[in-house]
Amino acid sequence: FFVKEDLRFMQNDIFKYRGITIEVPDTRAIVDGEFVVRVRKKLGMGQKPFARILGITERTLNRWEHEKIFIGNSSSRLLYLLDKNPDLIFELYNIVED
Repeated sequence: FFVKEDLRFMQNDIFKYRGITIEVPDTRAIVDGEFVVRVRKKLGMGQKPFARILGITERTLNRWEHEKIFIGNSSSRLLYLLDKNPDLIFELYNIVED
């Protein structure tokens, strides 16, 4: 079991690159079980297809949604992006509506 409060020390990553300042949000502090459920439902998907698209098992997705295991940095960033831009899923994957 992980506790969301354990993430309180995390903060956004701010750095300079080619004359611009980039702030990368600490998505691990934002993306929790409720967030995952909300994104999945926003995309109109059940656990099985959503897990498959994310490249994880349905069991892992279920454990994320019930906050039984930690959501890694790459996964939390993808979920964050999908929340901000749900149509991105059609660009990332060949999804054809029937």
